Amino acid sequence: MSSRQKFIVRCRGIILHEGKLLVVRHAHDPSFAALPGGHLEWGEDAHTCIRREIFEELGIEPVIGRLLYVNTFHATRDGETVQPFEFFFEVTNGDAYLAYEDSVRSHAHELA
Repeated sequence: MSSRQKFIVRCRGIILHEGKLLVVRHAHDPSFAALPGGHLEWGEDAHTCIRREIFEELGIEPVIGRLLYVNTFHATRDGETVQPFEFFFEVTNGDAYLAYEDSVRSHAHELA
């Protein structure tokens, strides 16, 4: 593997309430919607990552359920090839996120 190739690990939450899926738009590229979550930090496990990322972005402590899906793909940007591994977890307290915009969110600036 050259220095122009790297793995990325992300954890994302699937937050449902009454048949509706919570998605976010990121400030760096608001042209598409994504599931809330983010990158795994060194030494962190996947459950800790998804809990931390959702709390930082949305300000509400998630109740993490099952691992629902794992996805991987290749992408090339600016001459660098990345291979993300994404872990999608069920968040079982979806009703708690109805008014997340009123919560204190340490990373609210990341969202559009």
